[in-house]
Amino acid sequence: MNIIRTALKITSITFLYLFMGFVFSGNHKWMVILVLIGSFFISYLVFKKEEASPILNGIILILPLITILTFISLFSNFTYSLTYILFLPLSCILAYLFYKKKSILIILFTILSFSFASFVFFPNLLVYNQNNKFNKNTTIKNLALIDKEGNSIKIDSTKIIVLDFWTTSCKNCFKSFPEFEKVYLKYNENQNIEFYSINVPIKNDTLKKTISIVEKLNYKYPTLFYLPEKSHDELSNYGIISFPHLLIVKNNKIKYSGRMETDPFIFINNIYNEINKNLY
Repeated sequence: MNIIRTALKITSITFLYLFMGFVFSGNHKWMVILVLIGSFFISYLVFKKEEASPILNGIILILPLITILTFISLFSNFTYSLTYILFLPLSCILAYLFYKKKSILIILFTILSFSFASFVFFPNLLVYNQNNKFNKNTTIKNLALIDKEGNSIKIDSTKIIVLDFWTTSCKNCFKSFPEFEKVYLKYNENQNIEFYSINVPIKNDTLKKTISIVEKLNYKYPTLFYLPEKSHDELSNYGIISFPHLLIVKNNKIKYSGRMETDPFIFINNIYNEINKNLY
């Protein structure tokens, strides 16, 4: 019986993590808060049933998952793991405090802490990790761009230019278009800034076909087209290796290269902050 109980303790929080990963398809924004809340209640039940050795029980509960995530992080993105590694011990400590004190304030603090971990700490950490690998102030050369009539377009180097790169096969690109339009409309009256949606052609794309898609979408911001015969290596020089991808250019130098973030809880690289610090 003790062996079974110990095995359940060792595997419970790890199983919870794997189960939440299956339910939310790896969406850590929701996984974080539910895994932390679940680990809080699992820890509380263990402390309630086994009063002896709270430190040992806490270690048995959280160490397996922390060890697995730390090992995985050695070979992949550490961002996803770090939030769990930092906050799982806190969930265990708070559970023990609640077991001893039975204070509603501990529950409130737990909810606030885990909400912060899930909806503020994790997404900001993720954005920082993904968006700060590119060397800013890289000079951008004239991109090979055309309009829908096939005319060559040169970006005005005297203004701040916001470029949203996308492809026709990118579902997230289409989801981000309404957000890009909101940003465009917010600054549309400012003569010092211009916005362009830049379609990057993929295999089997034709200009006519892509123009048809753009016209059906009917967004207000202008769309330009990257010449299909140009190598995508040029784009990778500017940090563009996946889509959607946002560039903010000022005086022909890249000031921002990364994801477009409009969530008010994402303070790092929020597009409004990035634009404003270059405008003013």
